[in-house]
Amino acid sequence: MASRTFIRQDKQVRPSEAYDDTVPHGVALETDAENLQDDVNALRSQIRRILGEDNWYDAPVVSLADVADGGGSGSGFLYTNIVPSGDIDDANDTFIAPTYFESDLAGVMGPQVYVNGIRQQLSVHFSVAESGGPGSGYDTIIFAGDCIPEVGDIVTMDYVLAV
Repeated sequence: MASRTFIRQDKQVRPSEAYDDTVPHGVALETDAENLQDDVNALRSQIRRILGEDNWYDAPVVSLADVADGGGSGSGFLYTNIVPSGDIDDANDTFIAPTYFESDLAGVMGPQVYVNGIRQQLSVHFSVAESGGPGSGYDTIIFAGDCIPEVGDIVTMDYVLAV
C-alpha cells in the first residue's frame, strides 16, 4: 500500500506576509508571480476589480446570484428582461416588479414595459403606482383597459433600481 503525505498548513503554507490587492491587470498577473503569495495577491486584485469595492474583502453591494435573478441593491442598477408578477388572464391589469424602480411619472426615468417584445408607452398603455401608498416606492405597473395582456402574452420590463 502506498504511503500518504499530509500537508501541514501551519508549517508548509504560510499566510501572506503582506497582501496587495492593487496588482495591475493584464498578462503580468499570470507571468510575474514568483510564489503563492504573488498568485493570491493577483486573485485579490481581480476580486477587488470585479466587486468594484475599495478592498477585495469588502462585502459586495450585490451578489452574483442577485444579479442573475434581477435582484440587488443600490441605486443605478439596470434590471433588464424582468418578468413582473401578475396573472395574464385577459382581465388582470396590475403587475408587480420584484424590486422598487425609479420613475418620474413623465416617462423619462420610468420603467420600460414590453408585451410580446413590443414596448409600451408610459401614460398611454400603462401607468405606475406605489403599492404601499405614497412615498413607499414604485413597484407596480397598471395597464390601461384596452392594453391588458391576454392569455399567452409575455410581459417583461427593464428599469433602474430605486433606493
